[in-house]
Amino acid sequence: MASVNEPRNGQRGPGWVQGNSVYTQNISSPHQTPALHHRASTGQLNQVAYPGTPIPVVQSPYPQWNQSPGISPHWHPAPMAAQYLNYNQVMPPPAFRVPFATPSTPTPSRSGSAAPKPYTKKLKIEQKLAVVFNAIDKDAHWTFSEFMYYAFRHATIISRFLAGRDKYCVSQILASWMQTPDGRPRSSEDLKNMYSPSTPFLDIGPARPAITSFAVQLVEKKLIQERTVAVRPSSGLYASVTAKSADQTLSWDDVGLTTVADVTEVLKKHQPLTWHYLMQLTTPKARKRKGMVIARKYRPPEVVCTHLLSSIDFCYTENACRLPKIRGILYFACGAQHTLFNMNSRIGSTSAYSTVYSTLRGLSDHEARATEALGRDPNSWPILRLDNVQSYSKRRDLRMGRVNQMRIGTAATMMEAEDFLPAAMDVDDRHARIAENKRKDITVPLLLALVDNTHADMLGALQWLQVLVNYVPELSGYKAKVSELYRTKVHPLATNAKNEAKTTELKDALLDFLGQMGQRDHDYLRKLILAGGDGLTYEKLLQLQRYMQFHGDAFQSLELLVPILELWHLEWTDLSRIYEIHWGDYLSANDPGTLRNSAAEIGRKEPANLTKVDYYPYMQLAYLILDIRMLDCWRIGLGANDLFTYFENKSGAEQLPSLDTLEATAKDLNRRYSSLRAYHRALLEHDSNNPYSVKLGSPWTPPTAEESSQNIVSGIATKKRRARKKKNADTNKSTEEANMTVASGGKKRKKVASSTAAAESAPSFQGDRSLAKSIMFMHETMVSREAAYAVAEGDIGRAYECVKMMLFTFAGSSHVKYATYTLEMICTLEWESSPALQDGILLNWLVNTEGLPGNFVEGDLHQEHYNGELDESRDHNDAEWDGNLMRNVCSRNIHHFLWLKKEWGQGLGLAKKGGKHVEPHTKPEVRKLLQKYQDEELHLFRPGRRYNDADVDDFSRGYKKLQEGALQKWIAETTRTLGLMQELEHLVATSNDKDEEGSPDDEENEVELTPGQCYMDNGELVIETSDLEDQEQSNEDDDPYRTEDDDTAMETDGLEDEDDEADDEFAEVEFDEEYDDSGGDDGGDM
Repeated sequence: MASVNEPRNGQRGPGWVQGNSVYTQNISSPHQTPALHHRASTGQLNQVAYPGTPIPVVQSPYPQWNQSPGISPHWHPAPMAAQYLNYNQVMPPPAFRVPFATPSTPTPSRSGSAAPKPYTKKLKIEQKLAVVFNAIDKDAHWTFSEFMYYAFRHATIISRFLAGRDKYCVSQILASWMQTPDGRPRSSEDLKNMYSPSTPFLDIGPARPAITSFAVQLVEKKLIQERTVAVRPSSGLYASVTAKSADQTLSWDDVGLTTVADVTEVLKKHQPLTWHYLMQLTTPKARKRKGMVIARKYRPPEVVCTHLLSSIDFCYTENACRLPKIRGILYFACGAQHTLFNMNSRIGSTSAYSTVYSTLRGLSDHEARATEALGRDPNSWPILRLDNVQSYSKRRDLRMGRVNQMRIGTAATMMEAEDFLPAAMDVDDRHARIAENKRKDITVPLLLALVDNTHADMLGALQWLQVLVNYVPELSGYKAKVSELYRTKVHPLATNAKNEAKTTELKDALLDFLGQMGQRDHDYLRKLILAGGDGLTYEKLLQLQRYMQFHGDAFQSLELLVPILELWHLEWTDLSRIYEIHWGDYLSANDPGTLRNSAAEIGRKEPANLTKVDYYPYMQLAYLILDIRMLDCWRIGLGANDLFTYFENKSGAEQLPSLDTLEATAKDLNRRYSSLRAYHRALLEHDSNNPYSVKLGSPWTPPTAEESSQNIVSGIATKKRRARKKKNADTNKSTEEANMTVASGGKKRKKVASSTAAAESAPSFQGDRSLAKSIMFMHETMVSREAAYAVAEGDIGRAYECVKMMLFTFAGSSHVKYATYTLEMICTLEWESSPALQDGILLNWLVNTEGLPGNFVEGDLHQEHYNGELDESRDHNDAEWDGNLMRNVCSRNIHHFLWLKKEWGQGLGLAKKGGKHVEPHTKPEVRKLLQKYQDEELHLFRPGRRYNDADVDDFSRGYKKLQEGALQKWIAETTRTLGLMQELEHLVATSNDKDEEGSPDDEENEVELTPGQCYMDNGELVIETSDLEDQEQSNEDDDPYRTEDDDTAMETDGLEDEDDEADDEFAEVEFDEEYDDSGGDDGGDM
């Protein structure tokens, strides 16, 4: 066995001697009894011989270890290191003697012969302890604490113990100390020192208080160490917009869905022990149900700990502010009051308002530089979409200079075009094509030829098939799939306080926006820029270009701009036209072919303004009635009494028709019930030889006057409706009278007192006007829904086909302004654009900022969403549109505000819910209206059926108007104002100065829109609306975060109706309703 004085691993030197100097103190006196050495392997106690020569006494250089209270008087200090080294070299190896005649194990000889192992008497545990305690007390004259103190400073003796290689390890010893009653606190002072973070554990006597305080103070030191590392700049908790290091910079890329998860990973990495303790404190005991652990749904501990620990680090240093600062930005985006900022910044939950404000200003400046650089990039093609913004400021303290006023401004967004050829940006090519003046050769048949009738017929059949598979559960497996798409990159621009309705201010606004895109006078890239907006914006852009066309520079003349008509206001106007023509008057309340009758049957109210309806609710109503009427036609076409029972029986017998069979039936129904030819056939006498004739129903008997008045709903108009201006009332009256023409000659007639009198006035009529009205409603509403389908799916080709058909229906309605807008847009695409420019416009006409299937939206609707958010930000602060807050803080960050409010909740693990209703369950309405139509035999031909003589064919009426002079008038005016004729004296402006401010009718027709959105889900068009009252109730019922602005609630107070006033461009044209049906139905039905 090696000597206790030998260094471990055979190493010698001053370091070893110095490290073992304490041990020499135990053997420094020759007068002491030889020390006992315990061999762990055999359980033997051997005596260690002391050297014969006394060792000089030298004071140790480490008094804190050489001195201890209560040291035995027999203790002597250790020699100096050099002397001990010399002593160690001359000292002979210690000899061991066995007190109980137990010799040590002899070293085996090299000869291979081993001596017999002598018998060793084993001692019991009590005997061993007696020997040890006797040696400590009687021989060494130590207390047990002195023995422990010095023993645990001797590495050779206790190395195995400390390394955990002995039978009993440190943890067991500590557990024994904590469990023994002898170590518990004896006084109140000792009791206070239990788990004490303040009293040094070296000053605590009893075991339990000492051990617990030692643990507390050791953990405290570790927690502080972790925090110090976590708040370093390189850790990832810094968030500054001015920092030079990438690790410390805050950008919008760091904000969103993964923000909380990213911060969580940083905290787990740098503060694992702190994270562990917080998780233990916040995690309740797991609950089980039926043997399964129930997942935590509310207040998940990991999310709570992330915010707690982030606030702790932020409290220590304001630089570790990533999560609190982003939370402050969220508060700002939600319009939180200053009081909330003050309180939350006080408790370290968010940054101060001034800090958030300056951060957003820095982010806005960064966005401005990025937008300008993108605009200056010759390889990028920017698209500018703009719209007016307005909000009413109500002053509490009225005085001179402080009055209530409408604050008007203009907002715009620059978007990056995708999938375009460089030739699309060629300014000279577009200029040359306009100079060719091909618009003078446009004719009505040429416009009609642009409509792809075969394509329209196919899409109509697909809608018939889509309705069937959406409503019949047995056919749900036939639902179509959606197509691929891309994600639009948007860059909102700073707002200004210009009024786009005024030409001069619109020019200033455009120059401001172009400057933000890096295009300035004498410093611009010569490339085309698409500029889109709603009807008024489109009209004003064309008008401004005509005013500025004689400037020689392409920038000054705005020749760089290509105005485009956005589609959402176009679709909205078309939906309003459908309601205006198909709703029906009060005296036709019993007519099943009108919308009024169907809406009353299911308890829906009349729109407040038929010329401009609330978009999403009445879109849902129109499409619902369309679906039910199509289902009724399916019932007739399949020869079933109940459509759903029919398919249930077929499914049970495993005789469901194939998709090809259903498609063939859908094509037949489309030509029979939803084409223009079908409408005209319904107005004529029934022809049983025509393969697409509708089946005959029972004879129709005109109702009496009393019966015709029973189902009039909504009785009398409200006070608000009666208070409308006389001009608006006269316009509606003239429109209604214009729609009532006689089938034979197109002459206007006076309103009849009852449907009976109407029937008696024309006894020779053998058609079915109720059926004809339903057919025309289905045809026009299918076009409207096809446009909505195409937009949501991102299929701009299908949407453009709908625009071509809407040209004629607008021309035949009271919405004649949109006829001119649509005509101008078609002319731009078909005759004044290169193929590359045409494709570029069509491919970038729609927007998809989410990059998700079925989530495309119109460009003007996308801008309306931003406008609603801007209105909300402005209302919270009553700021100017061109002030620092709106221009340099909010406007450029507005799209990030929308994303942040939508994604933050998802990042916290909340379900993706919004402040909107999922499309209501429509089965009761379906059943009720299906029974109504079956009882009325609406889709069977009943000769002579009519309740009034209202004409609902806007398409044919528009065709006639264009043919009889309206188109030529438009050509003459636009070619003159575009400078295409040489005589400057004939230059005529298309609008008067009075149009600069907007007509009174525009203000009169303002409506408050219900926020909502449309998107495709598994091949089905979903229409969602937002109900603020139900949203608040939902917020109270569950988590505080229940809304999501993915479908941002659009504030629409004050939206201008800029297109509903009829002008003189399209004069009322009388026409004959008799049509020649001899042409057949060979794929040309529309």
